[in-house]
Amino acid sequence: MKKMEDFFNQKLQPVFTRLGNNIVLKTVMNSLMMLLPITIVGSFSILLSNFSFLGTFGKQLGMIGTYTNSLMGVFIAFSITYCYLKLKNNSQAVVGGVLSLVTFLILTPLKEFPGEGEAVVQTIVVDTLSYYGSMGMFTAIIFGMLVGLIYQFIIKKNWVIKMPDSVPENIAAGFSGLIPGIVILLFATVVAFLFSLTPYGSVHALIYSILQQPLTSLGGTFGGLLVVAVLSQVLWFFGIHGSMVVLSVMLPIWMPLGMENLAAYQAGQELPNIISTAFFTTYTPGGFGISTAMMLLLAKSQRYKTLGKLSIVPAAFNITEPIIFGMPLVLNPIFAIPFVLSNVIGLSIAYLCTVTGLVPIPIGVSTPTGTPIIVSAFLQGGWKIAVLQVLLIVVIAAFWYPFVKVADKIELKAEGVGN
Repeated sequence: MKKMEDFFNQKLQPVFTRLGNNIVLKTVMNSLMMLLPITIVGSFSILLSNFSFLGTFGKQLGMIGTYTNSLMGVFIAFSITYCYLKLKNNSQAVVGGVLSLVTFLILTPLKEFPGEGEAVVQTIVVDTLSYYGSMGMFTAIIFGMLVGLIYQFIIKKNWVIKMPDSVPENIAAGFSGLIPGIVILLFATVVAFLFSLTPYGSVHALIYSILQQPLTSLGGTFGGLLVVAVLSQVLWFFGIHGSMVVLSVMLPIWMPLGMENLAAYQAGQELPNIISTAFFTTYTPGGFGISTAMMLLLAKSQRYKTLGKLSIVPAAFNITEPIIFGMPLVLNPIFAIPFVLSNVIGLSIAYLCTVTGLVPIPIGVSTPTGTPIIVSAFLQGGWKIAVLQVLLIVVIAAFWYPFVKVADKIELKAEGVGN
């Protein structure tokens, strides 16, 4: 164990620390977190729109989802550049974000319809799964970062139009962004034109076909899901925020899958993807911290019994810091096996139950952080998911029991009870 710890601390921890501090991953994570309010509201509007008692108002309510989740690529185009420039302490982050949004729209092909005579009408057609939504997320991320890099480079080189000090700051900022704006939008126009001459037709089609589609296919596999689950917990075991590191990579892959499920649910169609962000969060509720807390309540030592009482309520809301740092679970060899494998067991059982049709596929609702167990299950598809959640909690609790019992005996001796 000592050699393994030294190897991790000396060789692997610096790598994962740099990965966690990587500005691209931090930008992506901050960008997606910034959009949580509209994804949550949009998800709930789609969920509520299917309640028949709301009648025609339900359809109108569903439009919130149409103009939030279905236009996620547009919002990400702004938020990526904005978050990157904020991390660079650039005071013109909003201007950069707007330029990125316009860049995204320039890169997105228009639908052409024949008009009267020889006229051709160009129209933006917003389809739920079009490049304005889930299919355009990777393009938004890539070009959002490019716009941020170009904008920051030009500002840093001071290639800007400077106004006298007497000019109001907001007006001066507009002129400062003029040269970067010209460069960025001309760049986007040239890229869009060049790709229109290729068999792909647009940069969206290229990125989706050679990057986003393969990555989502790989990330949407059961094997990929288990790798994520193990890696996240291993990082946690060594004191690194595993969820933050892993999800910064996986969210851009899993989010489109969940958005496709939501769109299918809204249209009354079969859900296409078992694995998504919703599946992972529904069947790994706080790393099954509530299962651990339940076993701590059965402990005989004063320390673990008290910790169980203090952690059981937060754990029900997926808040597990009291358990992680109170037991502790970090670098504790006694709990290494259940800590790393609990999520694997839960996800494996849930996947089997979903594939066999015992429970429905989670519909992809974006639930707020801290949504209680069982409540989150009902939001994702109903009572069957809730029942499975409860069963998984019991199974994982039984898995933790022998390890907690061993630690409890050691603690009892330390308290002098076992002497």
